Amino acid sequence: LECAEVLVPMDYADVNGGDITLSVARHKATKTAKTVIFLNPGGPGGSGVDYLGYWKEQFSKNMYENADLVSWDPRGVQRSAPVDCFTDKQLDEFSKEDPTPDTAAEVTDFWANSDAELQQCVDNTGKVLSHVSTVETAKDLDVLRAIFKQTKLNYLGKSYGTQLGSVYAKLFPENVGKFVLDGAVDADLSTKQMSM
Repeated sequence: LECAEVLVPMDYADVNGGDITLSVARHKATKTAKTVIFLNPGGPGGSGVDYLGYWKEQFSKNMYENADLVSWDPRGVQRSAPVDCFTDKQLDEFSKEDPTPDTAAEVTDFWANSDAELQQCVDNTGKVLSHVSTVETAKDLDVLRAIFKQTKLNYLGKSYGTQLGSVYAKLFPENVGKFVLDGAVDADLSTKQMSM
């Protein structure tokens, strides 16, 4: 893989307010590149760089012979301004919490713990935490499209990558090339509805 770092605005509403670094990887076509395909493995929170590392197992021979494959760690993930809320020990404790409180006391504890955990994320991650969103990730993707000199974005999104692709298409309809959205997500559903 060829790897690089790309600077993007932390806040697209204030492009002079500081940058973050995105980690990007490319697997060059093994024959002649006829196109560039951008990839997102989903999550949210999946590392696109790690995902691309398994190119031979993930993609057809026709795909990797004839296309440059590009992926990245989206903002907030792994090598791209990561959101880091917990130490390993704290994450173990968080995993032990009751995700389905049944009594009034359990509900009170659940919300108190949630507030404390959110504050810890803010303290550990800083200003970037409020700029980790699907909309901003879609804008990052359009920056990558431009860097790779693509008039149209060809894109494969799996799982949550489907939602990212849909948001991108809504924001940049004129830049949409060929899209494969593998695992449709209804963007109108709440988080609670999606988890039921």
